[in-house]
Amino acid sequence: MKPIRNGLAGLLRFSGRDRRATFWLYALAVVGVCMVLGNVLLAPIMLDAFAGAGPIVVDHAASPPVEPPGEDMIMVVEGGVPGLPDFRLFFLVTILTAVATVALLAAAVSRRLHDSGRSGLWGLMPLPFLTASLIGFPIMMSGVVSPAGPDFSLFGLLFVSNLAYMTTLVVLIVLLSLRSTVGPNRFGEEPPE
Repeated sequence: MKPIRNGLAGLLRFSGRDRRATFWLYALAVVGVCMVLGNVLLAPIMLDAFAGAGPIVVDHAASPPVEPPGEDMIMVVEGGVPGLPDFRLFFLVTILTAVATVALLAAAVSRRLHDSGRSGLWGLMPLPFLTASLIGFPIMMSGVVSPAGPDFSLFGLLFVSNLAYMTTLVVLIVLLSLRSTVGPNRFGEEPPE
């Protein structure tokens, strides 16, 4: 519990240093809690969406299938589908979960990078790509319920943005995993064991 208390107490402290063990225990707790909470909040939204999709499929089926539909069944309805659920709440919960995770980790990431002698600004690498994806995907998918259909012109850009996000996230994880600088460095004294 000490690393978690330390991380929560230092939410606004971007200076100083944190050891690997302290950082990773806190980071895993934050990511785990945010993922569980996000999924708990998203579950009823998705269950409503699935429940609402059944009648739409029945109403718009051109003819009964020859054999029972399997898990791979795809149905395309021309001209939009009235009655599809509004996914704005889904995207809002997803965005708020991502923002909460970043906010809870920001200062700890900065202190961990300081411990290996790096600027906390390295922690910003994934943020432009995460932001672009969190904004772009809802825009692309907003057309699902409209007669025009989804705007897939953003798909390529979002794919590249997500690829860049994953790449920079891996680089950041590697930087966060590096050994501590022995003794004092430009960010302060070596933290105690």
